[in-house]
Amino acid sequence: VDFVEVVLAALPGRASDRYQRLEARTEFTGSRDRWSLDVSRLLLQGPAQTARPMRFRLDGVRQNGRLASLALDSAALWLDDLRPLAALAPASERRDGLVRLAPRGTLHDVSLIATRLGSATPELRGRLRLEGFGFEPVGTAPGIDGLDAVIAATGPGGTVQVDTRRFVFAWPHNFRDRIAARRLALRAGWDRHRGAWRLWADDLELDLDDAKVRARLRMLFQGADPGPLIDLSARVSDARVADAWRYLPVSKFRPAGLGWLDAAFRAGRVREATLALTGPLRRYPFRDGSGLFRVDADIEGLALNYVNGWPLAQDLNLHARFENEGMRARIDGGRVGQLALAGGEVAMVDWREGGMTARLPVAGDLGEAFGLLQSSPLGPTLGDLFMGLSGRGPVQGEVVLYLPLKHMEDRGVTVATRVQGAEVREAGIDEPLTDLGGTLTVRDGAIFAPRLEGRFAGGPVGITIDTAIATPARRLVTVEASGRLDGARLQRFAQLPVNAGLAGETDWRGTMRIERASADENSRVTARLESDLAGLASGLPAPFDKTAAERRPIAIDLEFGPPGHFIAIARHGGLTRAALAFERSARGWQVERGGVRFGPGPDPVVGDEPGLRLSGALPRASLSSVLSLRDPGSSGRHVQDWLRAVDLDVDRLEALGFVFERVGVQLRPGTTAWRVQLESADIA
Repeated sequence: VDFVEVVLAALPGRASDRYQRLEARTEFTGSRDRWSLDVSRLLLQGPAQTARPMRFRLDGVRQNGRLASLALDSAALWLDDLRPLAALAPASERRDGLVRLAPRGTLHDVSLIATRLGSATPELRGRLRLEGFGFEPVGTAPGIDGLDAVIAATGPGGTVQVDTRRFVFAWPHNFRDRIAARRLALRAGWDRHRGAWRLWADDLELDLDDAKVRARLRMLFQGADPGPLIDLSARVSDARVADAWRYLPVSKFRPAGLGWLDAAFRAGRVREATLALTGPLRRYPFRDGSGLFRVDADIEGLALNYVNGWPLAQDLNLHARFENEGMRARIDGGRVGQLALAGGEVAMVDWREGGMTARLPVAGDLGEAFGLLQSSPLGPTLGDLFMGLSGRGPVQGEVVLYLPLKHMEDRGVTVATRVQGAEVREAGIDEPLTDLGGTLTVRDGAIFAPRLEGRFAGGPVGITIDTAIATPARRLVTVEASGRLDGARLQRFAQLPVNAGLAGETDWRGTMRIERASADENSRVTARLESDLAGLASGLPAPFDKTAAERRPIAIDLEFGPPGHFIAIARHGGLTRAALAFERSARGWQVERGGVRFGPGPDPVVGDEPGLRLSGALPRASLSSVLSLRDPGSSGRHVQDWLRAVDLDVDRLEALGFVFERVGVQLRPGTTAWRVQLESADIA
């Protein structure tokens, strides 16, 4: 036959195939028990394709009405040319399956005979050479491409010699990407022994883009046993950890666990790993002790993203052992954020349960520990004050991770630290907390400190931290502190006027609340500071002047808003009230706007206009003392730079050396001087 421009019927899922020329010369002979098909020339030339004529011979033998043997001889068979002929076969599942497989490549030097067909022990003899052989993955079965091999069959056994420079393994059911090898080489074989089939492979060499593998394999298939016995040993070297996702069997993981694994391994190299797998394969991972699965791996420079948003664990050097259903790894060095790892351990009792735990001892500087927490998702939830903390001094601790790979929403992160002799500073406050010692634990966003002790503003201070958890997203962190401070130190870090004259010591206590209502909302940060000021003397103008023996309670409520801002509502001495907005600048915290009211009347408000407003009534006041106050900053800023207005009724007023009774005072800053208005019978 000789045809030109042949169009074959379209098969399911495929477009029609076309041959530019189809030529065949065949001779068929047969009898009752033998037949022979001799194709002396077969040309299947596609469009723009070089002519590649084929020749082959098929010989069959029938016994008892069934095919008993089949022989095939050919110098070369081009599977790519033969594949479209499937359209000529009757429609069937077998035909459609062959189409989906899409076999390709070339069979060279084919001389094969299959005997004892239809029996329980068929035999194959002869040889062939494969060049570029491959087929597509179908269903849950894998596919290959680019295989070069020589197969020799001897009846009950045979050998395979593989040496290919371009090999691809594709298994979408388990792997999300094709695995490409620069070289695959092995010697393998099979034989039948005492009713069992034995499969072996020696000198397997697999050079991937990201790893090198050397392996040896023995498998035994025994009669009715549902699974083989396996003995596999392998060695892997120079594997890139960041490419581990290519080899993760997706069918064995839930989406959440797989997503964590995909994001976890950022960098690193498996310097060397060994694999041993021995036992009945169907009982893997041998929870009953019937076999052994063991992988020992030495990994260098591992970068691990253990929880999204937290600083990476980097430069990890570890030895990992996977044994049967569990895993354990010993860490020899590395860091979490900027904290050095002093060893560590990772373990998983059973892969089926998926619960991985890690204990990572860390050591370093307190500033590095603050950096770890501030750069984590936890930091911003604790507010602007926490984000402004810095520190120095030795710190030791442990990062503990619980990673349930099947339910990653239940993961847990605990950071436990211990400090001794450390120093902590808050941006904008020129007074450190020194000699700090104690333990602090952060557990899944909750903070606990049973007792921290140190020194602040010249006196001792004690701090406790607790967290109440209503739901995983709704929680309340409470910080309780109390101590004793020195007046001169208070004057300096509170940026009171340099001539405020604070002296002595006084006790104080404070509470801070960091409340988060939901995962989508910013935390609300509030605080309250209280003291009776006993023991503290003040040289400030009335009504803030006092002797050390006098008790004058003060309470200040703080609410922190956008970064660099907070509002203070204060009560002092019963009838003095203030509402002030502070702003952090290069010179520290400064009053941006607000009001102070003396005596009875409505509470002051923060307002919208900049500057401080004083109002109300005083039994006595000294205008000269107020105007003499000087800002503590290096610029020598005067009080008129931040005082906006004064509206006071004073029973006794001193002004510029004069004393007036029952005076109404109004002050407004002018361009170059104050505008002062006094109303009094004495002045009149």
